[in-house]
Amino acid sequence: MKLKRSQEPIFWLLFGGGGTLAALVGVVLIVITGILVPTGTLPPDTMSYAAMHAFAATLFGKVAIFLVISLLLWHGVHRMAATAHHVGLASAHTAQIVLRGFAALATAACAYLLTGL
Repeated sequence: MKLKRSQEPIFWLLFGGGGTLAALVGVVLIVITGILVPTGTLPPDTMSYAAMHAFAATLFGKVAIFLVISLLLWHGVHRMAATAHHVGLASAHTAQIVLRGFAALATAACAYLLTGL
């Protein structure tokens, strides 16, 4: 018996990676940017433009920012495609093509912009 080849595992990997990242890193980002910095627990210049630009200019910062943006984007478009299909806005195939195309373009744009820092 020969198995049919499919690209679905790649998209499920991106969806799962984004969901895992959202669960692990999303909470930390919310706590830092929504609670610790505004309440003064962390120094106010922690989230300053200069500090964030210095972080984004490092290789670790670029990789971290790229993973957070791209994987959360792929996770989000998978959810939006499923929602569009379930509420009858579009067929599953059409929604997946449009939204996955958007995610691919946005991921490429993110990589391009981060390499320019």
